[in-house]
Amino acid sequence: MCSDFDCPHCALAAPLVEKVAKAHPELRVCSVAFPLPMHRNARLAAAAALYADGKGKYWQMSAALFARQSEREELSEEDYTEQLLKTGEAFGLDRKGLTAAMAPGPILARVDAQAAQATALKLDGTPYFFLDGRALKEIPLGALGAAIDDQVASKGSN
Repeated sequence: MCSDFDCPHCALAAPLVEKVAKAHPELRVCSVAFPLPMHRNARLAAAAALYADGKGKYWQMSAALFARQSEREELSEEDYTEQLLKTGEAFGLDRKGLTAAMAPGPILARVDAQAAQATALKLDGTPYFFLDGRALKEIPLGALGAAIDDQVASKGSN
């Protein structure tokens, strides 16, 4: 899944991705940061999530970022960053390390590299899903789970 932590469509998709992952433990679920330019601070949220990933807490942080998305909409960068820090601390993440992750450096560079990859693939928005390298763009979000179920079943019968 290519996503932006400030995209309302991604927030709606996140529980579906979790449900599909639980229903199909044989699938490897990956998330790629694709902060859209219209969400001016989304790079920081993506960096916070990647930092959490390094601590084994990506999915918890991701869920919290999506759940608190509307609270960040109108915040200044400073207040936005503070909210990310508090969210991370709730999961036991180190404030100093999380602050460093959101500053220019290797984690933000990784966010930018993932976004560049999404741009190179000509992705035109978020969320964007792939299954076995195939884009699932034309599938409505409500039908995504069924499409994945069908794909998994067809692979099992081969």
